[in-house]
Amino acid sequence: MRLIRIYFVLFFFVFLQNVHAADQCAENIVGPGSGNQNYTVLVVWAKTSEDVSSFPSWANSIPSTLVDFYKVMSYNQHVITTKIATKNGGFYMSDQGHTVSYYKNQFQQSGSGYVGPWGIFVEEILGKVETDKGANFFDDVDLIMMMVTDGGREWYVPNANATGIAYLGVDYTTANNKTFNRFNDGITNEFASGESATKWTVCHEYGYFLGFSHKPSNYGTYSLMYKKKLNEEGETVTPLCIQNIIAEGWLNLNDSNRVKTVNSNTTNFTLNPVRNTSGIVATKVNIGTNEYFIVNNHQQSTNPYDGSYPASGLLIWHIINSSGDVECATALDIGTYGPNFDHLDLSTSNSNYHGEGLDTDFWRLTNRNTFASWTNPNTEKWTGGFTDISIKIKSQSSNSLILDIFTYSPPDAPQNLTMTNSGQNGQNVNLSWNANTEPDLDRYAIYRGYQYSAGGSINWLSSPSGITTGTSWTDPFVKINSSASTFVHYRITAVDLPVTSPVTQILFRRAAINCQKHSEKPGTTSRRFCRRQSLYTKIIPIRLTP
Repeated sequence: MRLIRIYFVLFFFVFLQNVHAADQCAENIVGPGSGNQNYTVLVVWAKTSEDVSSFPSWANSIPSTLVDFYKVMSYNQHVITTKIATKNGGFYMSDQGHTVSYYKNQFQQSGSGYVGPWGIFVEEILGKVETDKGANFFDDVDLIMMMVTDGGREWYVPNANATGIAYLGVDYTTANNKTFNRFNDGITNEFASGESATKWTVCHEYGYFLGFSHKPSNYGTYSLMYKKKLNEEGETVTPLCIQNIIAEGWLNLNDSNRVKTVNSNTTNFTLNPVRNTSGIVATKVNIGTNEYFIVNNHQQSTNPYDGSYPASGLLIWHIINSSGDVECATALDIGTYGPNFDHLDLSTSNSNYHGEGLDTDFWRLTNRNTFASWTNPNTEKWTGGFTDISIKIKSQSSNSLILDIFTYSPPDAPQNLTMTNSGQNGQNVNLSWNANTEPDLDRYAIYRGYQYSAGGSINWLSSPSGITTGTSWTDPFVKINSSASTFVHYRITAVDLPVTSPVTQILFRRAAINCQKHSEKPGTTSRRFCRRQSLYTKIIPIRLTP
């Protein structure tokens, strides 16, 4: 298991042709980046003259998938209107003899103005569409989405075999002087790889039009914008990850109606499925300056896109604003593969590669229900310092998960420690204090220490002299007598709930301390309170990995 690192940089992206094999990428594009704006997309179906493919029965589902996908991902904030361009219900066909080889040769001879050979093909096809439908047909169009023939290697970019690219490939200007930029105003997809591959390629390429880059970039994780595939043929479209949604402005981390921010211990709160259009759908757990966890709940049954995941449960993202790093908490043996690799990162030829993810990647009530200091991956900071945060799935109600999140900061030292009924003639020493208010408070421990001469060192007993859940305690073993010359000190600690793991029942407890000095000399009733301390006690070192 580990947290996957993601660096926010732009790459040169292409989708590789074989959807069952290696990396799939898409061309680098910086689109409008306004996810709340609505767009009209023109879908054009076309093929070269030598292509014998029949018009696919699933063609009409491609626009509806695109519309629905971004409606779900944006919480109904991004609306796509589609227009379809087909020739008599089928493909627009290139001129006779205009094969893939023809366009490649044309590009080699005179490629100026075209991004690749397919740009020449696109220009020819769009001219046919405009002839049939008129220039006005393009006037309300924001993006042209070409669904084209399988051009094979070097169709899009030299020495590459791709299924999609986030470029139109040519500057196309209509008779009404509306120009579609070769880089920013179109995307091109191949239909030859089948329905499922085409659907998620289309949704992926459209993400670039919105301004997405490959987030995540270098490391495998659960996002459609990842450059390696997470889908095998026949699966549905992989969702956008929570970081994509936040970056596009569809989820505002400062919106308390949608995101619960946790800075201290929080118990029994409900986290709804991440695609819900109302209620809390993400939790932000602050762990340092500009560093936090984002927790979201994916449920397969709530929508077809999360249904493509191998399981339901929590995915946890580690975000560092200052450096632009993001991690996704997924599972594989970090000892074997090191801190930067898991099963999503491996080569497709590696027997441990599972590009679609694994059931064990998800935290859920019945499997890996706690994300904490001892788990793998764990809740440590990016620099390696432990946060002692624990995120536990406590129960489940329908598709919602009930969580406890403990920050494990030391509880406050108990206040107003006082002695009562203390004096001579065999009276016991009675202590009382104010109750602490921490939600994860477990108990109070009282320690006794002896000082055998004024100004001498205090010899504290190593074990508590008393333990109680209340706010008072009587020491039955120390009685005041007139001949004693020893000072007795009392120290009370507030102790939080134990953190448990499969390895050790009590991993650590933290205690905050207040104390009092009591004199056993006859006639003396001196009471001295220790200053409040921020010290705490760790019973067992926490750097454990079961």
